[in-house]
Order: sequence, then structure tokens, then C-alpha cells
Amino acid sequence: MRLLWDFCTLYYRHMNVLMVTRDPDVLRDGSPAQALLKEQAHLTNRLMVIVLNSHHRRSYARKVTDNLWLFPTNAWAPFLKLLSALYVVRHEIFFRNRLQADLIIGTDPLSAGMAAFVISRQYKKPLHIYVPRNIFSRF
Repeated sequence: MRLLWDFCTLYYRHMNVLMVTRDPDVLRDGSPAQALLKEQAHLTNRLMVIVLNSHHRRSYARKVTDNLWLFPTNAWAPFLKLLSALYVVRHEIFFRNRLQADLIIGTDPLSAGMAAFVISRQYKKPLHIYVPRNIFSRF
């Protein structure tokens, strides 16, 4: 089991990962959500996070650590978050005629999952959608 974990850690350490999330707490310095992203960023070569936030919590694209980048969408309306995410990908992460990510992750199956799905289909990259709860449970 330890050998498999070492292999996975070495494999992902050379990957550039694009994550799409709805959690606006990632943009706040010192928050537990940002601390978790910093830990996850150590497992990859570069972790780029698109945050589907509204214009009420306006923020700017910034480099948090050497391998963690945050890109907020600052959308005016909830239905514009998908278009804003596509705009961020095209203007910030697409470089030299290729997407600078090897894997695309959506952190929920709703808006972040839909944005990750569209991005993965548009740029032909593998997709991983993280479902934090049991969606088949009655509780």
C-alpha cells in the first residue's frame, strides 16, 4: 500500500491541475479552506483554482505560493459564472495554444462541476468531479 501511495504522489507531483470551486473562503488569507488548498498544492506541480464568486466579494488573480494560483470570476449574476470561468481559462490559463493543465477537477456536481465539464470538453482534458456527500442518502 505504501508503494502505491509513493507512486501516486510522484505521478501527481509532475501534473498541473485546474480546480473549479464555489467556495469563496478560499480567497481569504488564513482561512481553513485556503490552508487545505496549500496542502493540496504541495502534491502537484502547479494548482490553479478558479473560484466562482460574485462581484460582492471582489478579488483579483494572485499567486498564493510557488505552486498555487487563485483566479476569481467576480461574476455579476449567478448564470454568468460559467461564462466568467471560461473567460478566465481562455485569458489566464490558456497559453501557447494549449491549456496549461493536465487534469480538471470540479469540487461539486452543480455549478463548479458544470464549469469543469465544459472546460474539459472544450480543451479535451480528463475530468474529475468530487462529490463531498452521499447523494443517494435520504438524510
